[in-house]
Amino acid sequence: MHNAAAQKEIGRALVEALEDILELHSSLTAAKFYSRNGYASLKRGNHTMRNGMQMDCVIMRKEL
Repeated sequence: MHNAAAQKEIGRALVEALEDILELHSSLTAAKFYSRNGYASLKRGNHTMRNGMQMDCVIMRKEL
Protein backbone atom coordinates (compact mmCIF):
# COMPACT_ATOMS: atom_id res chain seq x y z
CA MET A 1 0.00 0.00 0.00
CA HIS A 2 1.26 3.46 -0.83
CA ASN A 3 2.48 5.35 2.22
CA ALA A 4 0.07 8.27 1.70
CA ALA A 5 -2.86 5.86 1.61
CA ALA A 6 -1.63 4.14 4.75
CA GLN A 7 -1.49 7.47 6.57
CA LYS A 8 -5.14 8.09 5.73
CA GLU A 9 -6.10 4.61 7.01
CA ILE A 10 -7.74 3.71 3.72
CA GLY A 11 -6.58 0.12 4.11
CA ARG A 12 -8.35 -0.23 7.43
CA ALA A 13 -11.59 1.16 5.99
CA LEU A 14 -11.44 -1.29 3.08
CA VAL A 15 -10.89 -4.26 5.36
CA GLU A 16 -13.70 -3.20 7.69
CA ALA A 17 -16.09 -2.89 4.75
CA LEU A 18 -15.13 -6.33 3.46
CA GLU A 19 -15.54 -7.93 6.87
CA ASP A 20 -19.20 -7.00 7.15
CA ILE A 21 -20.49 -9.34 4.43
CA LEU A 22 -19.15 -12.56 2.96
CA GLU A 23 -20.63 -13.71 -0.34
CA LEU A 24 -19.77 -16.83 -2.32
CA HIS A 25 -20.87 -19.09 -5.15
CA SER A 26 -21.42 -22.54 -3.69
CA SER A 27 -21.75 -25.78 -5.61
CA LEU A 28 -25.20 -27.31 -5.23
CA THR A 29 -23.84 -30.11 -3.07
CA ALA A 30 -21.94 -27.76 -0.72
CA ALA A 31 -24.88 -25.38 -0.12
CA LYS A 32 -26.11 -27.35 2.90
CA PHE A 33 -22.65 -27.11 4.48
CA TYR A 34 -22.62 -23.32 4.11
CA SER A 35 -26.20 -23.05 5.38
CA ARG A 36 -25.21 -24.92 8.53
CA ASN A 37 -22.39 -22.40 8.97
CA GLY A 38 -24.57 -19.31 8.88
CA TYR A 39 -24.80 -18.51 5.16
CA ALA A 40 -28.17 -17.65 3.60
CA SER A 41 -29.12 -18.69 0.07
CA LEU A 42 -29.83 -15.66 -2.10
CA LYS A 43 -30.55 -17.24 -5.48
CA ARG A 44 -29.48 -19.90 -7.96
CA GLY A 45 -26.98 -18.94 -10.60
CA ASN A 46 -24.11 -20.07 -12.81
CA HIS A 47 -20.43 -19.96 -11.97
CA THR A 48 -17.75 -19.86 -14.66
CA MET A 49 -14.68 -21.82 -13.66
CA ARG A 50 -11.11 -20.99 -14.71
CA ASN A 51 -11.24 -23.49 -17.57
CA GLY A 52 -14.33 -21.75 -19.01
CA MET A 53 -16.77 -24.49 -17.98
CA GLN A 54 -19.93 -23.39 -16.21
CA MET A 55 -21.65 -25.04 -13.28
CA ASP A 56 -24.92 -24.42 -11.48
CA CYS A 57 -24.39 -22.75 -8.13
CA VAL A 58 -26.14 -21.17 -5.18
CA ILE A 59 -25.16 -17.59 -4.42
CA MET A 60 -24.89 -17.32 -0.66
CA ARG A 61 -24.21 -14.54 1.85
CA LYS A 62 -23.23 -14.28 5.48
CA GLU A 63 -23.48 -11.00 7.34
CA LEU A 64 -21.07 -10.59 10.21
